[in-house]
Amino acid sequence: MIVRLHMSRELVLLDPDQRAREALEVLRDSEVRHAPVVADGKLVGIVTDRDLLKALPGSIAQLEAAGDIDPLVAQVMTPDPLTIDHNARVDEAVRMLLEHRIHGLPVLREGHLVGIVTDTDLFHFLASALMRRAGERLTLYRAPGTQGEAGFDLVRTAVEFGLEVESVLCQDYPGGGEVTELFLTGAPEDVARLLDRAGDAGFARFGIGAAGKKSA
Repeated sequence: MIVRLHMSRELVLLDPDQRAREALEVLRDSEVRHAPVVADGKLVGIVTDRDLLKALPGSIAQLEAAGDIDPLVAQVMTPDPLTIDHNARVDEAVRMLLEHRIHGLPVLREGHLVGIVTDTDLFHFLASALMRRAGERLTLYRAPGTQGEAGFDLVRTAVEFGLEVESVLCQDYPGGGEVTELFLTGAPEDVARLLDRAGDAGFARFGIGAAGKKSA
C-alpha cells in the first residue's frame, strides 16, 4: 500500500509568524495534533500541540508570572522537517516514524505539500487490515534457506489467477524466515491455485506445522 491512500488531505496549516497561543487554539479547534508550517506556499516546518504546550505557561500562576510570553510558531516548530513522497510505501513511512521517533510526516508530490501522514493514520490502516474477515486474509510462511522457484512473485501470480490483491504485509519471523500476509478477494478455487503455486515456490500456509506454531 502507498502513502497517498492513507494520508490526511485536509490540512491545518500554520504561519511561522503566528503566535503559539493562537496556533494551539487552531489545533484544538481542528482536533489535530500536527500542523505543517508554510510560508509563501513553501513548507518550512512542522509543529505539534506538544511543542506549543511546552512553549507556553502551564498554569494560571505561571501565566501571571510570565507576563506576555507567547513565542512565534517559527521559534517553536521543527524547521526543515522530514517528508515523504505521496507514492512511497506505507512501510517506509512506518520505518521513518519509528527510526526518528516522530509522529507525523508531511507528504509531498513533486515538491508540493499535499497531505500529512501520522502514526494514527497508520494505526487505523493496520487495525483495519488485521480485522478483515479470515476469508480475505492469506498468511504464508517461508523458511530460511528454502529452495523454491526462481523469480517467483507471489502478488503477480495472484493477479494472474484472477485474484484482487488489496495489500501485502511482510515481516521477519522470530528465529528466521518470513511471514507474508495477503489481503485479497476472489474465487476459492483461484485461492487454491495460488496456494499450490506458492507451495512450489517454498511457501507454506501459516498454521500448524508452519514455523512450529499455530497461527491465531
